[in-house]
Amino acid sequence: MGCYGIGVSRVLQAAAECSSSSRGLRWPVSIAPYLATLVPLSSNMEHATSVFATLSNICVNNVRVFADNVIVDDRSYLSPGFKLNDAQLLGIPITVVLGQKFKQSGHVEVQLRVPRLELGTCVAGVDVTGDGYEYKAFVHVDRLAEFLVCALEGQF
Repeated sequence: MGCYGIGVSRVLQAAAECSSSSRGLRWPVSIAPYLATLVPLSSNMEHATSVFATLSNICVNNVRVFADNVIVDDRSYLSPGFKLNDAQLLGIPITVVLGQKFKQSGHVEVQLRVPRLELGTCVAGVDVTGDGYEYKAFVHVDRLAEFLVCALEGQF
């Protein structure tokens, strides 16, 4: 049997080469090391577990796709900007930020950086802004699952 040198490491290198830019990596959902990162700002650390549970229980076709694929950036010694920059450089497709709007009204900021993802200005009744590389939306935590399932339809 012959070997043509196409293995897992070459596939990952090719995916990184095709989906990287000066703003960082954008791993495809199917091979991303984690699907989502949760970035609570220092004043919202106590609410991170409930949002983590919401993310972990999102089902697509009766499969909990985020079950083991969510990380919480609980490094309290770093600034919020540093945490968000880390998530972008690592290429994690979905970043959920618990900021001031969460404290005031229960809205989280969702940042989507998924290759070949094209969203309109409204997804599941939520206004979305973006430039084709990254999309952002403020979603109430109760509608987070519905928003992510609609936005990422066909990615899983």
